[in-house]
Amino acid sequence: ISAGGGNWYSKTLSFLKSGDRIWVNIPHTGYVGVGVVSDVVSPASQTYFDLPDGRKNMKELSLKGNYFYSEDDPEKAEYVVKVQWVKTVQTKEAVRETGFFGNQNSVCRPVDKKWQFTVERLKKLWNIQE
Repeated sequence: ISAGGGNWYSKTLSFLKSGDRIWVNIPHTGYVGVGVVSDVVSPASQTYFDLPDGRKNMKELSLKGNYFYSEDDPEKAEYVVKVQWVKTVQTKEAVRETGFFGNQNSVCRPVDKKWQFTVERLKKLWNIQE
């Protein structure tokens, strides 16, 4: 997962620690995945992935987005947290229901009753076991 373009967007990525479970919600679209954090936050320009053909910097990958638009400015740079995905769906299959928890921050640690409802519902829909 990634966030950038300003400290307001990217600073919350530092809340995530290896082993944390995340549920990914695209605002106004719905939930598209659940995974487990596998590494702490790092600048996109300094992020490496171990692939079948060797270790590669994110810059060497064929990407759809522009993650290096502001790499010379640490405040506006893109930041990445690596995730091992448990379940993902295409955007057109995103799950959005009345009563689901929603938040505009890149990362949050909700305690709202809506959060428990959302997680339990997604676990059921996606057949996610503890």
